[in-house]
Amino acid sequence: MVRADHALRSLHYEMLTRSAQVLARCCRDLKLQCRDPPLTTTTLLFSLGYNQYQIREFWQTLEDIGELSYEIYRWGGAVFIIRLLHVTGPLRETRCGDYKIPVDLLDSKRVYYEYAPRAHQVYVYVEGGYSGVGLKINVARILSIMAVNTPKLLDSLLNAVIDEAWGRGRGLPGIVASLLHSWGDTLKFILPRIPRSQGELLALSPLLRRHFKGDSSTANHGGA
Repeated sequence: MVRADHALRSLHYEMLTRSAQVLARCCRDLKLQCRDPPLTTTTLLFSLGYNQYQIREFWQTLEDIGELSYEIYRWGGAVFIIRLLHVTGPLRETRCGDYKIPVDLLDSKRVYYEYAPRAHQVYVYVEGGYSGVGLKINVARILSIMAVNTPKLLDSLLNAVIDEAWGRGRGLPGIVASLLHSWGDTLKFILPRIPRSQGELLALSPLLRRHFKGDSSTANHGGA
């Protein structure tokens, strides 16, 4: 079990989510595929305006946790989680307006980039499976696709995540339900059941149910 003082804080979720907003827009604007970049780095956090103390504490917390996962969908034999993984290793970054964003190896062949042999990074994945078929996809890839096809919905989703992190709103389930409806024709090939209401969404998503109904059984920590 991870000590309470090593849990992710509201500011940490904000830092991750604001990084995701910038990365998704830059993937779209630079026409990058963003198949497997980290979601955030020290350089990106600095360019977002966070100070050295905040960034150092962010990395220390993630280093103590090592890995964090939440169960986001469960129905029948289908289980999907969102996994946050802190790593240190080689990093490639490119300029996108006022920001420096991380790029994966394939995208680095298409842009000018700067290379660091060792840097803090956070990767975020959706992982899961159904009927013996497994799936692992980088969240940056999902968000970059949304930035092209449903940019307003993506902005609403990520802004709602920040509001929820700070306890400022309760609109996240409705936005997630709208997202699932908008992407239903694609998701029906992945999920065995698409929720048709907010109540059904809470029944199918342990993460949202835990947050909005107080069920505390869906967070898993590793590496501590």
